[in-house]
This record gives sequence, C-alpha cells and structure tokens, in this order.
Amino acid sequence: MYLPTRRGGLLGILPKVYYLLYFAAAASLTPFLPWYYLSVLGFSSAQVGAINTIRPALQLVAAPLISAVADASGHRMAILSITLVLSSLLRLSLALAHSFLAVAAITFGVAATGAAVVPLLDANVVNVVKAIGSDYGKQRLWGAVGWGTMAPMVGALIGATSMYSGFLLFALGQTALFVCLRLQPTSLAAPGSQPDAESGSVASTSASGSGSGSGSGSGSADGAAGTAAAADPAPLTARAWSSAKSTARKLAVLLASRERLVFLFCMFVLGSAFALISTFLFIFIEHVGGSTTLMGISLTVTCIAEVPIFQVSRQIIDKFGTGPILGIVHVVYIARLLGYSFITPGHAWWILAIEPLHGVTFGLLWAAAVAKAADMAPPGLDATSQAVTGAVHYGLGGICGSFLGGTVLVVLACLAPRQLFPNCTPRAGPGAARYIQLSAFDQDLGDIHASALFSTTSTLSDECWSGGSGESDILL
Repeated sequence: MYLPTRRGGLLGILPKVYYLLYFAAAASLTPFLPWYYLSVLGFSSAQVGAINTIRPALQLVAAPLISAVADASGHRMAILSITLVLSSLLRLSLALAHSFLAVAAITFGVAATGAAVVPLLDANVVNVVKAIGSDYGKQRLWGAVGWGTMAPMVGALIGATSMYSGFLLFALGQTALFVCLRLQPTSLAAPGSQPDAESGSVASTSASGSGSGSGSGSGSADGAAGTAAAADPAPLTARAWSSAKSTARKLAVLLASRERLVFLFCMFVLGSAFALISTFLFIFIEHVGGSTTLMGISLTVTCIAEVPIFQVSRQIIDKFGTGPILGIVHVVYIARLLGYSFITPGHAWWILAIEPLHGVTFGLLWAAAVAKAADMAPPGLDATSQAVTGAVHYGLGGICGSFLGGTVLVVLACLAPRQLFPNCTPRAGPGAARYIQLSAFDQDLGDIHASALFSTTSTLSDECWSGGSGESDILL
C-alpha cells in the first residue's frame, strides 16, 4: 500500500493521531486507578503502592526484551499491535476484580504484555518523522492534547456515575488506535528502514517488498543482521541465532557507554519523582478536599503546559543540550514536590497553580530523553534504546517512587498525605544545583560527573527515611 510521505500527507497525520488516541484512552482510566483502589475498593496505601510497583518492576525487564525481539525480527508494527490488544483486554478486566490479589495478578499481566507499547510507538514515530522531515516533539504534543482534553471530562463523568465510565472510554480509545495502526505501511516500521546513522539520509524502502526476508530489495533487509543475512539461504534457525547474537552485541555496546549509564541514572532519579506524583497525587487531592472533577482538571492543566514545551522542544534541546536540561528538570521537580506541602485542607484548588511545572518535568524531559536515546542507539536497536530508557525511568524509577512512597506513608504514620512530598525532597537541592553547575560547562553527558547525581539521590533517600524527629513533625 502506498501512502504519501510529505508533511501534509497521511504519514504526517498518523503519528499525531497515535498519541492523541493512546493518551486520551490512558487518561480515561490510568490516573484514576490509585484513587479507585483506595477509595472504592478499600485498599490500604501500602497495597496501592505495591500494586503500582508491579508495572514498573516488570517494565524494567519486559520492555527491553520485547523491544529487542521486535528489532531483531523486523516486525515492530505486528508486535506493537499484539501487545496493545493483549494489555488493553487485561486492563479492562480490572473492572471485574475486587480483591487485592486479583488486582495484583491482572496488573502483572498488563505490565508484562504492555511494557513495550510506548517504546515501540516512540521508535515507530521517530522513524516516520525522519521520513517526512518533521520532529518528535510536534507529534508527541498531541498526546498532551488527548490527555488534557479527556481527563476533566472523565473525572466529572466518574464523579457523576462510576469508574465503569472510565473503563468504557478506555476501550473505545484503544480500539480506535488499533485501527489507525493498521493504516501505516510496515516498511516504515522495519528496523532496516531507519535513516543512515552517519549521513542522516532516509534509507530507501521497498513499498512492494514481500516481507518474507528473502527478497533482494533493500527494503526487505533484516534490521539486525542486514541485507546479507536476509539473502543468506541458511536455515531460518541459523539466521535467527545470528540475528540474536548481533542484537546482544549491540545491546552490550549500548549499555557499556559511560555517557549512556550517566544518562540512565539521571532518568532513574527523575523517574522516582514522577512515580511518586503519579501514584499519590490524587490521594493527596482527596485528602485536602478535592473532588474527582478537580483531579481531571489538574491533568488538563499539566497537559496545557506540555503542549508549548513539546512544540519548541527541538529548539530548546539544540540551544542548551541534554545535560543542562536534565539538571533544570531536577530543580523544577524539587520545587513542584515542595509546593504541594503548602496546600492545606480546604484549599485544594491551589494544586492548579503548581501543575504547570509538569510542562518542564515531563514535556521537556521526555522530548530530550527520546532524542538522546535515538542519538545513542546502535543501528538496528532503535526500539530497544527507547525501551531501556523507558524501563529505567518508568520501571526502576517507578519501583522506587511507588513502593517507597507507599511505605513512607505507613512507616512514618503519615496520616496527612500532604507531608509525603516535602518529606521526600528538602535536601536534594544541593545535589541538583551541583549537577546544573557541571552540566552547564559540559554539554556532553559523558563529561558530566555522576557524583552530582548520586548526591541528589542519596540526600533524597536519606530525607525520605529520616521522617523528622517524631510524629509531630509529620502530622498537622
């Protein structure tokens, strides 16, 4: 099937539609689940934290593994579609689960099957935007539009009806996304169709290739082993083993880079803060007297802040570099977490004054992270590079933020949830400031000393577990 590749053609629209539908569907369900578990199903905060630890824990393993299989096989779109359908069906089954064990088991299945959906989608969109001469940020901002548009409506709808309204809208959005994914030609999703790493030119693809892996055209080349492997008459198992070894070598190169390790550690620290907010913010809003409508509106405010950031993200990254941007995000996260502590019961709407900081802590961060992951990816490991980045940020960081946050609420007897955020951040400032000082002089992440990041993490962790001198320091 032929589709135009100019910016105004169908390929210029599809990436925007992907993100619009995916995040509109996600906004219908995902952010309300912790509140649903706590307020409707009656789970404890520790149980909510444990459930929200399952997904990042599995993502840490499943996302790179599934993405590596997709890269090696050359069937990214097929694997993306399959994982999308399986994870969506399992997530919908949460509507039928009412016990902690049942919810935990289903969440395990959702995490195992859906861990690679976003990395595969990101890698596919990076491929498409290179082909049409656009950039990632201008596509990804439509995810913010979908999330911000849907969240307040769903929040009000859930408040007026029940959580089942969110499940229904999620099903409709994911179904529409699956249909749209089938409109894209598979040639643009194949690892072999990536632009040349050195010249930056778009590799030629064959619109009429058979896809069997044995054709002579360059568009049917295997993404991991190359054209020679695709033409090799050796048995399929031998070619698969060769491809697997090639992928393993490239993955070793990917993780052996000092620059990459420093970058991933930074993404872990920031992912911990992201998970802390994502898991417990709605619980916090309810504690200070907010409604589900306010929860939805808060998501809209965060997305409004994301849109302009994504729109100009390419220019910001080109001007300042990834290192300084990551340092700035550290400081903005600290300001955001501390800001929550000033909101007292009865003044929940002040949350809307803090949430615009999400434009920096997520919008600018993720645009820079996707660009950096794409730049550092070895040939043929585009999706794997994105998956490793996401696994560390949402997986390892998610474990720390979700589990530690839920545990702190219990261990510190934190009956006033608004004290959770400030107790996890006050002395992280010096480490973040040192990070910015270093990164401002060294644009290359490989030249940034990791000690600044360790300082940030250790002070944050120490403060989380110190909890003040007694219960009077924690509770109002």
